[in-house]
Amino acid sequence: MIKAIIFDFYGVIFRDGKLDNEVLELIGKLRGKYKLAVVSNINRIVFDEMMDSKTQAKFNALLLSSETGYYKPGEGAFINAAKMLNLKPEECLLIDDLQQNINGAVQTGMLGVLYKNPEQLKSELNKI
Repeated sequence: MIKAIIFDFYGVIFRDGKLDNEVLELIGKLRGKYKLAVVSNINRIVFDEMMDSKTQAKFNALLLSSETGYYKPGEGAFINAAKMLNLKPEECLLIDDLQQNINGAVQTGMLGVLYKNPEQLKSELNKI
């Protein structure tokens, strides 16, 4: 059973030079039903410039590779994310726009959704 949804930042939450309001609205609906996290290879300075603290507060964990030392698509990034959420990888779902990152997560036991657009994501999430 999925207990957490882990989002990539650049390419899912932040697209085309701005935060994707449809994805943020979906995150708001998922909050409370699932633990939510961001796993990103972006650094903190850039991340903080792109996502305000109010939006950051919607997540249970913000795991940036520059701080954790774990980079996607390496398995360590995903194992660490599950650990920080006090869950097993099998209880987590990664949403990412790069197949290589999905592959890394799946190797740890996570489920993965290759992100294309908000409508496709909603459809995929309705299946879990």
